[in-house]
Amino acid sequence: MRIITCNLPEIYIQMIEQLTGDGGMFPSRSELIRVAVREFLIKEMATVEEFERHQTQHERKPINSNIEKIGEITHIFEV
Repeated sequence: MRIITCNLPEIYIQMIEQLTGDGGMFPSRSELIRVAVREFLIKEMATVEEFERHQTQHERKPINSNIEKIGEITHIFEV
C-alpha cells in the first residue's frame, strides 16, 4: 500500500474519530478510509460501465474500466 495525504474538513475528522478505535466500527482511520474509498470506487466504476454500455449502443469507443481490479482486491480488506 502507498501512503497519501488528504486534507479533510474538521467535521469529517470528528465523525471518523467517532467510528474508529475502541468501541468503533473500524480499528483505525486508515481502515475506515480504505473501506470508504473502495465502496466509492466500486459504485463509480459501475456507473462508468453502465455509461459505457450506453455509449457502445451508439457506436462510440468504450471507456476502459478497472472495476474488475477493484473486485480482485476487495478480499484484502476486512469489511
